[in-house]
Amino acid sequence: MLEKSAQFQSELPIFAPATGYISHVAVNKGQMVHPNDEILEILNTEHLHVELKIFPIDALQVKVNQRVTFKAVGHDKTYEAFVWKINPDIDPNSNTRNVHCHLKLETESRELLPGAVVQAKLYLPPHDEVGLPLEATVKTGDTYFAFVLQAQGLEQVPLQDPIVDGDFIRFSNVKDFQAQQVVVKGAYYLTR
Repeated sequence: MLEKSAQFQSELPIFAPATGYISHVAVNKGQMVHPNDEILEILNTEHLHVELKIFPIDALQVKVNQRVTFKAVGHDKTYEAFVWKINPDIDPNSNTRNVHCHLKLETESRELLPGAVVQAKLYLPPHDEVGLPLEATVKTGDTYFAFVLQAQGLEQVPLQDPIVDGDFIRFSNVKDFQAQQVVVKGAYYLTR
């Protein structure tokens, strides 16, 4: 067309390599463009992914093919996905690792918009955890303590490597509490 006639043309058809939504137009009507100029941006919605950011300590429990459910913020519909890849690098700015997930049903991806913020749940395989209810502990500074009954009365024992999960706290020095009587409720009132 243009090469054969050597004449400038006011219109020229352009075929996109993908389908989707035009998210950004970088030119104006009547503007001359060069071969390397960006003229528009297309968001391809054929195959959407879910990118999750997780803390490195939690990444140790995440495995490929693990079940994920998520909702787009502000929407009620829950979608299912599965873990496809776990990025081994830690982002130095957010101190997180990326987990790349694929939707279980590709047809559902057409209902979602690229770049949407989601709330997700990763389903871990069942396993036993030993810990205490959070109300069985007291926190002083950055240290959590639990109370153990000794012959001379109650003794405060620090919890090592505590991880708070909802109303439950896990810790690494579980052996310090085995075969002991431990306060499991109302520990706050014992410190007064």
